[in-house]
Amino acid sequence: MPSTKNIAQVEQLINDLKDCRLVIGTGFTGLSVESMNGFRSALTRQGIKYRVVKNTLAKIAANEVDNAEIANILEGSTGLVIGYDDPVETAKILEEYRRSSRISLTILGAVLDHRILSPSEVSDLATLPPREALVAQLAGQMKAILVRLVTGLNSPNQQLAYSLGSPVQGLVNVLHGHLNKGNS
Repeated sequence: MPSTKNIAQVEQLINDLKDCRLVIGTGFTGLSVESMNGFRSALTRQGIKYRVVKNTLAKIAANEVDNAEIANILEGSTGLVIGYDDPVETAKILEEYRRSSRISLTILGAVLDHRILSPSEVSDLATLPPREALVAQLAGQMKAILVRLVTGLNSPNQQLAYSLGSPVQGLVNVLHGHLNKGNS
């Protein structure tokens, strides 16, 4: 029979995991309480949660929210970084804090849209430009493609107009020359 404390922890984890976009598993062995509190505060200010979890309870909660892949990033003493907004921003914030504070927080892996990411993929995710920049780059590339398409489609029309216009322009020049001779 599960204890009420465990039931409450599973319910809290279910609430935390049900709307998240990215979950990063971390090992936190060797971190002081002060380091852990500073880390939690830094993440909370950015709208990111950090939960130290019991792996068994986390697996139960992950199954309840239909994200069983989370079980693959639970190993030893585990903490979960739970991001709700842009996954790239979540990974960036985590990596920047690790670098700036020099805490020895081990990345175990992550789950992004039911896809398991390795620790190196989490680091790669953190190096991507923000979502807005990627959207702007994509829009710029699509615009360039459309400009080339319009230019390519318009080119035969321009060639035809030039070809048809050349004899007419020649005739206009000849007539203009005759008119000028007649006026002299």
